[in-house]
Amino acid sequence: MAAYRNNARLVEIDRPHFLSIGRICFDVQGEGRILGGSAAYSAILARNLGYRSAIVTSAGQDFPQDTFPSDILLKIQVGEVTTTFINHSTQHGRDQFVRSIASPIEPVSIPESWLESDIVYLCPILNDFDPDIINCLRPALVGVAPQGWMRTVGNRGRVYKRRFEELEMVVPQADVVIVSEEDACPEDLQKLTQHSHILVVTRGRNGADLFWQWGRHHKHIPAFGREEIDETGAGDVFGAAFLLRYEETKDAVESALFASWMASFVVQGRGTKAIPGKAEMLMAPEAAPEHDSIYNLQFLSHRKQHIEIPRQIDHAPCE
Repeated sequence: MAAYRNNARLVEIDRPHFLSIGRICFDVQGEGRILGGSAAYSAILARNLGYRSAIVTSAGQDFPQDTFPSDILLKIQVGEVTTTFINHSTQHGRDQFVRSIASPIEPVSIPESWLESDIVYLCPILNDFDPDIINCLRPALVGVAPQGWMRTVGNRGRVYKRRFEELEMVVPQADVVIVSEEDACPEDLQKLTQHSHILVVTRGRNGADLFWQWGRHHKHIPAFGREEIDETGAGDVFGAAFLLRYEETKDAVESALFASWMASFVVQGRGTKAIPGKAEMLMAPEAAPEHDSIYNLQFLSHRKQHIEIPRQIDHAPCE
């Protein structure tokens, strides 16, 4: 049975503006390991932009809490191990293996006041919690990155894609769904489009595709070219940036452009240290190349556009 750690950084009466729920993990690279997990990347991005940020997660006693900025609120459900991934880059993409898996996050781990955070981002990495947890939330805005419900573990710990079996239960309750084309089965992409209020399908260097009003409208969002060192975490930062901007503007296209801009900085480094902040946000109008500037792109006519069916992706079949 997992224990629960209440440390000095957890203040029950402090309702965060941005709450991410998902396992924090270690990503093994070479002989070392770095902090990973969608919850970590997204919460740190929110914190870097000046928002009160919090994480509910599950990890082992070996997890170093001092790796986080001290002003991020942490609720850690402490168990025996921390989830650890080993990633191998190949010419066809990334092969991922899991060495250890932390205990599932229980709904009782979420402080009561945090259920009403302004933004809650459900971002599991490997079946971190029951999808039914979405019914416990009372936020102003719910974002879902369902990649953790689209993965299964096979022989020798290799991670494979699987169908999103809970799609029709989870997705209609979310305000925004953000998924990578690498994580989703082609069969699920069509259903995601039809059931999502707002759906973003990220495509790495090829940008992203934005669908809204249950697929009635569509817009391609360009990527911003950067020298790439490691793409890990870019999609997580994209998701958090989109939610934060959408909460302010209620403009999905503007939010996606902003998210693409912020995510572009992550690939220039490794780990959470590459996550951008206010300085990078403020660079956008002046320092970006003219064809990249999110303020110069011609997207003002997006509201009347009709949907385009997502292209079929040639991936291995799902388990």
